[in-house]
Amino acid sequence: PARPPPPPARSGLAMARSIVRAEGVLGLYRGFGASVATFVPSSAVWWSAYGFWQRLIWQNLDRSGEATATAASPASPTSTSSSPPPLSHSSGEILAVQTASALAAGCTSAVLTTPLDVVKTRLQVSGSSGSGGGGGGSGSGATAPTKAPSAASVVRQLLREDGFRGLFRGLGPRTASVALWGTCMVNAYEALKRAAATKPPSE
Repeated sequence: PARPPPPPARSGLAMARSIVRAEGVLGLYRGFGASVATFVPSSAVWWSAYGFWQRLIWQNLDRSGEATATAASPASPTSTSSSPPPLSHSSGEILAVQTASALAAGCTSAVLTTPLDVVKTRLQVSGSSGSGGGGGGSGSGATAPTKAPSAASVVRQLLREDGFRGLFRGLGPRTASVALWGTCMVNAYEALKRAAATKPPSE
């Protein structure tokens, strides 16, 4: 049998109008609380992880560099200081460390907050009103609005369907998205910060 034609594509404006007709303006804010509960922890985890990974990478690089410098030029017997001179880093090294830290921070944030994102997405795509269709035997042709699911009910449904793995649906794509977004964002941020830095006035 011939396959039915695909449904016509709908523009964003048409979808917005459909939501407003069915649920009012508040329908455009479905899942707002869940979005805030996802984006705030995700951003906090990302920046905390970025600082942690940056310090860890620099510590290991500096320790390796100090060991190499000490082996190459051991301190002379007349030296009054046993600590090596501070290491200087090229702009290429700084960019590489920032990029690696951003990628690691994106992976950390995605793994820790994907369950929140899955629940948020389920809440946003779940309808809170009937869409018109087979009636419930009342003969009126109208469908009563259905109650919007809660976050707890969404979690229970995911656990029933796929177990604990259900809370991590889409982990791979979300990790790639968060890591790439964070890398582009932080490199632009660090570049603007360096460009905006002003030298202190000379004495």
